[in-house]
Amino acid sequence: MNEVVDIYRPTVTTNSLGEQVTVYSMVHVYRARVLHRSHNRENFNGDIVYPNTHSLQMRIYVDIHDNDIIKFQDHYYRLTQAPLYDRDQQCVTLEIEQVIEDITIQ
Repeated sequence: MNEVVDIYRPTVTTNSLGEQVTVYSMVHVYRARVLHRSHNRENFNGDIVYPNTHSLQMRIYVDIHDNDIIKFQDHYYRLTQAPLYDRDQQCVTLEIEQVIEDITIQ
């Protein structure tokens, strides 16, 4: 477990104009390791792209929810599927992809 991972949890607040705004605040800092797996190319509007996805493995006690944002190597990621728990090895595997749009960090 040689990578540092920050977990951000969303809260919905109302701004001065009455709009609902989602703000992310950091709740935990954990250690993780990267699992290198091959991913398929995608055809996006005629362009071939390699999706920026990763697999992270963390200890089983990690408190992570489906809508949390993960900061890993100065980029923000979201979960693409539910966490996979392996009780024999006491770990959880997270499949994540990079967030493209702007998010508000508190």
